[in-house]
Amino acid sequence: MKIHKIRAALLVVPLLASAVFGFPGFAAASESGAALPGRNPAPQHADAPRRNDSVSVNGLSEENNMTWLYSLVPSKVVTASKENQYSIYNGEDQYGNLCKNSVKYDFTPNSSDYDESSDAYDDDYATYQIDYSLNGQYKTFSTVLTGNWNGYDVINVEILGDGNTLYKTGITFETKPLALNLDVTSVKTLSLRFSTLYNSCAPSNEVIFSGAQLIGKAGTSLPSSPVKTVSYEEAGRAFKLDTASYTMAPGNIYDFKVTLKGDLTQQDVKVSDSRTGSVVKLTRIPNTDKYRITAVKEGTSYVVVQVGNAHLSFQVNVTKGARQGGAATHSNYAVV
Repeated sequence: MKIHKIRAALLVVPLLASAVFGFPGFAAASESGAALPGRNPAPQHADAPRRNDSVSVNGLSEENNMTWLYSLVPSKVVTASKENQYSIYNGEDQYGNLCKNSVKYDFTPNSSDYDESSDAYDDDYATYQIDYSLNGQYKTFSTVLTGNWNGYDVINVEILGDGNTLYKTGITFETKPLALNLDVTSVKTLSLRFSTLYNSCAPSNEVIFSGAQLIGKAGTSLPSSPVKTVSYEEAGRAFKLDTASYTMAPGNIYDFKVTLKGDLTQQDVKVSDSRTGSVVKLTRIPNTDKYRITAVKEGTSYVVVQVGNAHLSFQVNVTKGARQGGAATHSNYAVV
C-alpha cells in the first residue's frame, strides 16, 4: 500500500515563548529529562506518582477523562524503513524546551534505509504513517508539534481522522513549536503521516508531539495543566476557518472566511502566507469576515491566520490550467 504523497511546503509560524511554555507538555529547559526508549511503548502514566487521580491501564484518567497519546499502542504502522521508530519521550527539543509526556517519531530521509520490495515503498518520498484507534470516544486532540530537525529537509506532517485531513503543514529547521487543538469528535482512527523527498546523506529527523493528549467527550484537561483544553463550543474566545485546502490557477481569486467567537474582531486577525507573496497574494475584503487569495504563479503555499498567539493554516496549490476548487472544513479551530 502506498501512502498518499504530500507536496513539500514551508510553514514558519513563530509562537511567543509564553504561549509555548504554558501549553501542557512543555516546561522550562532547566528541568532534566531523558528519552524513554522502546519502539512499542508499554501503557504507562509518566506523572501518575505525583497525582492522586486514578489511572487505568490504557492511560485514561477516570477522574479527568483524558488519555496521553504515549499510552496508546498504534493499531497500524505503515513504512518501508525499519529506521522509522517511535518512543515515549521526556526530553528537549532543538530549542531547549523540555517536552513532557510526549511521543517522539524518528523519521529517516535516506533512500538506502527503505526496502524497495515493501508494499509501503514510495518511489519519490520517504514515508511513515502511524494509526491509533480512538473508537469515536474523544472530542479533542491537543499537542505542541516540535522536534529536532536535521536542517536539510522539509518534513510534511499531516494529521488525519478516518482518512480526512485535520491538519497539514510543512516544517523545517527554522519552524518554531506549533500549538494544535484538533476536533476529533466521532473519529475512529487517528493517523499521523510524515513524508519528505529522499536525501542520500542526511541524518534522521525527530518529530515530537509534546504533551500529546486526547480529551474525552465529557472531560476537560488536567487540573495541573496551565492551559485548559476546551472545545470550540465551550471556548469564550476562539476562531475557525471555512477552508481546509484549495487549488487554483494563476490569476484566479478565492475568498475564505474567518469566523470569530467572543469579543474578537477582524482587527485582531493577521493573515500571511509561507511564501511571502510569491505564490499567492492576500488581501482583506473591507467590512466583512472574508479574505481574498489571488494566485500569482505556480507553486504551493500555506495561508496562515493568526489571532493573538493562536493560529490556523491551510494549503493552497497553484497550477496552470487547474480546475478551481477546494475542501471545506470546520473541524480545526483555535482557542485564543
